[in-house]
Amino acid sequence: MKLGLEALENGGYKAASIEAIARQAGIAKGTFYNFFQSKESFFFEIMLLMRDKNRQEFFELISDKANLNKESFEDFLFRRYAISKNIYHYFTTDELNIIFRKMPEQLSITNIDSTNFATELFSHIESINTEINNEVVVNIMNIMGSYSADKESLYVGSREDTIRFLAKSLASYIFEEGN
Repeated sequence: MKLGLEALENGGYKAASIEAIARQAGIAKGTFYNFFQSKESFFFEIMLLMRDKNRQEFFELISDKANLNKESFEDFLFRRYAISKNIYHYFTTDELNIIFRKMPEQLSITNIDSTNFATELFSHIESINTEINNEVVVNIMNIMGSYSADKESLYVGSREDTIRFLAKSLASYIFEEGN
């Protein structure tokens, strides 16, 4: 998995060679396919690994209740999607579509899991909007992540302003007014 992420960082999805990754790992290419059905399933697993890392960072944020408010949550989202490299930085929209098309059942399970995660996450926030729809929250966060991959159709010069707008809007939606 580490070698796969390094391959993404160094050349992107198209350039990432399963043969080279397997060779670096000291295994045969055929052995690699004992663990993963395809290149797409391998990189989907890397996406899930990165998602879990991001989730842990969310829980660390909400564990500091004294500093958790709408502004700190907005800043966290902005840093997560505009400044820090997330897994979506390494893919184009077309590449993500290829992966997701080949993984429909896993993607469906992942979306349900993300909605359950949002429920768990927000149960720890005292000043939460009681009318919140977790599916909307997950969709907006997915849009923010996908925005990193959609380089060809968006205005690059306003990228950070767009992420800030989405982060501010989502934080306002999540937190009750006055918090």
